[in-house]
Amino acid sequence: MTSAAPADANTALIRWGSFYGDSDFELTFPAGWDVNVHPPAGGDDIGEEGIAAAFDSPIGSAPIRVLARGKRSACIVVDDLT
Repeated sequence: MTSAAPADANTALIRWGSFYGDSDFELTFPAGWDVNVHPPAGGDDIGEEGIAAAFDSPIGSAPIRVLARGKRSACIVVDDLT
C-alpha cells in the first residue's frame, strides 16, 4: 500500500532490504523537520578511533554536538550490513 506524501512534507528515499531483495523505501517527515540524507561513500574499516575522529571532525557538516545545540531530540540512522 502506498500513499502520496503531503505537499508540505519532506521525503527521503533510501535503499532497503540489502541482500534480501534491495528496494527503495520512502520515508516521509513533517515539513518543519530538517532532514538530510548522507549515503555512504565506501572505504576501509576505520575502527573505533576513526569513528570518534569522524564525529569530532565530520566532512561537509558541523559536528553532531554543534547540530544538537538547542535541540531536545535527535534521530541518527546507521545502515550496518555487517
